[in-house]
Amino acid sequence: FNEMASMLEVDRDHKHMVQRISESIRQSLDLNEILNTTVKELGQNLNASRCCLALIDSHQTSDQDDDELSFDYMWCNPDDQTAPLTKKKILIGVDTTMRKIINQGSIIWLDLLSQGALFDGHEESEWRLIKSMIACPITTGNGTIGLILIHQCDHLRSWSQSELELVNAVASQVALAIEHGQLYNRARTMAEQEQLINQIVRAVRTSLDVDTILDTVTKELSLALSADRVQIAQPRAEGPL
Repeated sequence: FNEMASMLEVDRDHKHMVQRISESIRQSLDLNEILNTTVKELGQNLNASRCCLALIDSHQTSDQDDDELSFDYMWCNPDDQTAPLTKKKILIGVDTTMRKIINQGSIIWLDLLSQGALFDGHEESEWRLIKSMIACPITTGNGTIGLILIHQCDHLRSWSQSELELVNAVASQVALAIEHGQLYNRARTMAEQEQLINQIVRAVRTSLDVDTILDTVTKELSLALSADRVQIAQPRAEGPL
């Protein structure tokens, strides 16, 4: 009965945590705040050494050779004095073990002592201090965009089914938050573009001077795009542009 009561209490705490994350997604448009809060709450709930949320940086190319995992969101347990990862980006490439973890598409937990050098190219780094780890993909409609990684550095650990289910549920909420953030950014960009066009249209309507109109266009485009230089080139029959 005591074991059943403890399990029910843990399940209740897990559900409350997922509900809090879901609520923060609905109330906040600050994606960085949501993700930082998520890794902190998840790491504390699991009493892990470190909780990381790493997104795939493709450098906006289709070539996977230079793909990296970017560790921008990280929580470390102050009680066991686990240090943050000093290297915030690691290469995942095409044929690395990390790429295989991403491609397998479902949550796994690993005993790193029995796996040997799990992270190619990181054998001598702080990754060697990790003894047990959960790796859970963050998947949206566009495929796997990152991983939630739970590290246990002070001892080997067997993760319970309820703990794995919790990480899975949180990964789903994170995917939802990222999709919401992308939709919000897209809508904001469209609104800013519409505002820019309206400002240019007003300039055209209020002035008959071509130089004034073109000066306004270049100025507004420069501000909107944060560009170093904006030019309008006009072909002339009698000379160069």
